[in-house]
Amino acid sequence: MLVMSSTIYFLLFGTLYSYGVWLPRIMEEFNCNQEQAAWVGSMASGLLVLLAMPASISCNYLGVFTMSILGSIMCGSGLIISSHLQNIYHLYLSFGVLLGIGLALLYTPTLVMVGRWFDKYQTQATTFMMIGAPIGSLIFNPLMEKIMENYNLRSAMNLYGIMFLGITFICSFGYLPFSQKLIKKDVDIESKLEKNKIDCGFKFRKKLLRNNAFWLFCVCRFFAILAYYVPLFHLIKYAMTIGISSSTASLMLAVWSGSNFLGRICYGCFIANHREKLLSTYQISMFLSGVVSAAAYFADNTWSLFLYCCIYGILDGSNIGLASLVTIDLTSPLDLGAAWGIQQTINGIPSIAGPVLIGAMNDAKLLSANYMFVFTGGTFILGSIFMNFARITHNRTRQSEIPNTELKDVYNTDQNESLDESHLQKDVYITDQKNSKENANSSELPKQTSVENFSFDNKTFNVEIIRNEKESLSSVEFSKDTQNGKIV
Repeated sequence: MLVMSSTIYFLLFGTLYSYGVWLPRIMEEFNCNQEQAAWVGSMASGLLVLLAMPASISCNYLGVFTMSILGSIMCGSGLIISSHLQNIYHLYLSFGVLLGIGLALLYTPTLVMVGRWFDKYQTQATTFMMIGAPIGSLIFNPLMEKIMENYNLRSAMNLYGIMFLGITFICSFGYLPFSQKLIKKDVDIESKLEKNKIDCGFKFRKKLLRNNAFWLFCVCRFFAILAYYVPLFHLIKYAMTIGISSSTASLMLAVWSGSNFLGRICYGCFIANHREKLLSTYQISMFLSGVVSAAAYFADNTWSLFLYCCIYGILDGSNIGLASLVTIDLTSPLDLGAAWGIQQTINGIPSIAGPVLIGAMNDAKLLSANYMFVFTGGTFILGSIFMNFARITHNRTRQSEIPNTELKDVYNTDQNESLDESHLQKDVYITDQKNSKENANSSELPKQTSVENFSFDNKTFNVEIIRNEKESLSSVEFSKDTQNGKIV
């Protein structure tokens, strides 16, 4: 399943990240300006995230397999139809809208299936899938450039549409529930939830609306995405205006893709071992992306643009690859679906606006073309400032939620015996002292469950909390057996 999801992810973002190769050809073939050509790719990338929440809801009713098949057909049809059109405004509907909707229907199932299949190795699985995006760009940028040098734009669209349809259609069958063991597991979980009548959807949505750190992160992501697609769409056109050939310019995006691939792996490995540094790592990387992008204003030759693509690509490995993990840390695992859907929907607007604004600026000749780097750098830096506010707000909120605590003996949960204090490092755990006596007599009360994050020994744990109706906070105990190196 992971290979199938990664392949779809590879084609999906390989298409979007190579649009910089398509843009100058669309301008030439359809006799349009840079803003109009930017609208085509921006609509596709914007609809991908704007429709993330509706697509997520539809997955619950139609299933991920059906959604992926529909997305495959729509994407292939959009590209094939585009090869026969003559008007740029018709291209908005086929390449922009039809392809964009199809990409959204393909994108959401990849995230849903990774979340369902992986728990313990979720970070590694997500990283493995998401590196398909830079690999797709690494391959498709020079590949599409080569195809368009030997064939015309329309032939390339037609061939690419057929290939896209065939591969994604086949990969969608990887989502079928072929494992009876997994089916039984899902049914058992659903039966238990129904039995306990846990109705916490409204509570979590209400809690999410009061989560100031999450909304500050949404603002941060708004500015980051506003900048994100600008160099991907316009770098090749800019390079051509300063005398660099289109084939060399396409290699710049290939270099960006390769360094982005390396960056995602490095960030994924680092965060897997240092999860407590996730928020600060994300903030610093975004700030440095802004600084490097702004400095690219002075890049006016081939080697300096290659250097920019290399450094920016590595730093950008955190922008997309770690976003879902940051969302989990700022909310909770049970809020992830709603939080991610809201965030992706908000991101749809800057996905469209960023490249179109730069295209309009270049057409009007208000500023020189290299000011797109100033725009990109400034918005990244602004996003990092809001990320800093989100991190501070999140830390303050967590500290304010911790009541007066006490340290109690910790027992080995496997042997039910007290560990020798010489081999044990104890950590203060959360307990509600006011209700401790009342809770002891509340075993017959209705119970509800939730999942919350706790940190111990520089690691983050997702703990299932079982609460009685009158409890305000349950006890969580962590300790480390220094002889055996185990957390209990």
